[in-house]
Amino acid sequence: KKPTRKEFESVAKISAIGILILGALGFLISIIMKSFI
Repeated sequence: KKPTRKEFESVAKISAIGILILGALGFLISIIMKSFI
């Protein structure tokens, strides 16, 4: 089954949001580690 354009857009949005959240979390963790060490 080939995904429709609408399905593809929603999946792309969700994965983009997930990547942004992961990147922000990694960034925050690195700042916290630097401030504690």
